[in-house]
Amino acid sequence: MIEADERLVIVVGAGASAEFGIPTGQKLVADLRHGQIMRPSADRYNIFEDTFDNFYEFVRKVKTNSLQTLNKFIHAAQASPHNSIDLFAFHHPSFSDICKYYSAWGILKGHYRKANDADAGSNWQIRTDKWLLPNTTDGNQNWLGVLVLKYLEGSRKSNQLRPETLTFVTFNYDRIIENAFRQFITQTEMFNDADEASIPKTLHVYGSFPELPKEINNTDIFEAAANAISYINDEKKPADTIDEIRAKVREATTIFFVGFDFDPLNVEYIALNESAARKFALAYDGNDRLVARMRKLNISTDHIKAGSFDNPISIGLAASRGFFDMANLID
Repeated sequence: MIEADERLVIVVGAGASAEFGIPTGQKLVADLRHGQIMRPSADRYNIFEDTFDNFYEFVRKVKTNSLQTLNKFIHAAQASPHNSIDLFAFHHPSFSDICKYYSAWGILKGHYRKANDADAGSNWQIRTDKWLLPNTTDGNQNWLGVLVLKYLEGSRKSNQLRPETLTFVTFNYDRIIENAFRQFITQTEMFNDADEASIPKTLHVYGSFPELPKEINNTDIFEAAANAISYINDEKKPADTIDEIRAKVREATTIFFVGFDFDPLNVEYIALNESAARKFALAYDGNDRLVARMRKLNISTDHIKAGSFDNPISIGLAASRGFFDMANLID
């Protein structure tokens, strides 16, 4: 249960969406290095199925004037030590535009599956919405579902919900959090009349994709998604959003970190160093570098739930074991 005077902030990184099959920045770079984005294609680049499968064909159809940049981008990324597409873009600003298209293309592919003939025809893609299921593919609980139940505790009807007590600050472009919270709450009989004002806010640090259609058969949504992405060194960023994020971080009583890499630039950008909140973090595989970054933010070891290389702990597993209740166990 979240008390009325509490202000919980959940800081969410790419690892949180990875549990639902959405590629992280690390996965996108790995695919670049292993040639997963380009495969031989016949003269079929005008067919949507090819542009969905093959980033080279996608660029050839959608961003024809970027083909030369694409080849340079691939060679630079393959030779680069950067392990995240966002960090690569930060250090290579001339590739910022192509990085946004590559990120949008890769992430949106995680939202859809190819339709079969019984669905809608071979050129259609059907949204999967894996994050709306109570369990993930590994059998663990959906961590968003666990948080929904925590949010609903103590309320008997929609007008008793307190959205001001819980805020998500996400570095992800997808709308998984808000969509899952909205559905899990409104499909509950007692709260099926909950309106948008009853749903906790999800604030996107670097922009968010538009609402995605159930089916797609052209590249329009990819372009819209790419245009919605901003990077930390972009001249135009949603200033009102970052001001609200910093205010939420400063007024938080407790902050939980999931799937977050604690990159120093991002830590500074959302003013985490200025927060007096109690902080709790999940370290998926106990990576020493990640834990060191947590400790630098003064997160004590008893506030860190860490897995190991041999036994990593997913957010769903950690949530089902009480990770989001750790603040109640420690004075």
